[in-house]
Amino acid sequence: MIVKRTEFLGFLDALKSGITTGGEMDQMANIQFTGVDMITYNEQIGILVPFEADFAASINHKDLVNIVSKLDAETFVMELSGNELSISTEDTKAGLLTTGTEEIQQSIDELIEQMPNEENNGEWLLLPENFSNGVGLCTPAAEKDLSKGILACLSAFDNKLVCSDNKRISVYEMSGSIDSEFLIRAGLVTNLTKLDLINFYPSNSWVHFATSDGIIFSVKRVSGDSLTMYAKLFADFKGISIDLPDGLKEIVGAASSMVADDDTKDMRIYNEGKDLICASSNERGWIERSVKANFSKKEKLDITVSSNHLNWVLDLPDIKMTLGENSSLFESGNFKHIIQHKGN
Repeated sequence: MIVKRTEFLGFLDALKSGITTGGEMDQMANIQFTGVDMITYNEQIGILVPFEADFAASINHKDLVNIVSKLDAETFVMELSGNELSISTEDTKAGLLTTGTEEIQQSIDELIEQMPNEENNGEWLLLPENFSNGVGLCTPAAEKDLSKGILACLSAFDNKLVCSDNKRISVYEMSGSIDSEFLIRAGLVTNLTKLDLINFYPSNSWVHFATSDGIIFSVKRVSGDSLTMYAKLFADFKGISIDLPDGLKEIVGAASSMVADDDTKDMRIYNEGKDLICASSNERGWIERSVKANFSKKEKLDITVSSNHLNWVLDLPDIKMTLGENSSLFESGNFKHIIQHKGN
């Protein structure tokens, strides 16, 4: 069969999140060609890409990418002969050995059975059009340590997406509500932001997401309560509005050069008169940078926050800040973000 190289590489890129290397099951490093689609699966993520082929085989994903990416033609011939998949152009010939699918096939079959079909009477549900944007904004606030349970998850309910690591909270209001709430591991879904998602379907063990061109991205569900209690904190937030001065992002970045060499990377931000000052230090020195602001005589700002968290939130467009007693609220369009002050 003749294959378009650029298009095929796009399919391989979409499939890579479902790949696991160095594990006990070699099949999790492979692409499964079924004849009607390509599938990758690693127990936490399953990805299905429609792809008609005149063969069925299991091929190592990395090897396939390495060969196809280096071909010198925009089309190539791919065909199965015995236990070898051959790839050829006018100037290049290569072969990859196939492997059996016995180890993983049952798991893939069970995953596909949980997708919407006539037997389970499942129907794809409409996904709010700005869901992917919300995923990209919320997931940086999730806990990276998986032992923290739901704090390592993205929570979707009503028209909201929520993530929190108990030091910061992100909530995003989608353009519409979802019909079924779910929890999924935040670290697994970053690639969803690259896909044009239009539908989703929550099954017993998975949440399946579908694109307009038939790609299905399935993520294992996590048991636990949704993060609704964190969303309520935004409605109850009290504080004073702070006018962020032009150039704040630049001085925060400059002052970050002396933050401590650890994960906290604390920075102090305070005002003296109408000057806003950002200060950081480590065991070898310190630095302060200031910018003219428009503080009134009654306004007093003196907080210590994570430099990394602050740098990230200041990249958002049209950001607004509200200073609370123990935390600060930042708002940008449909997105709201609370950063806890250090020492509180």
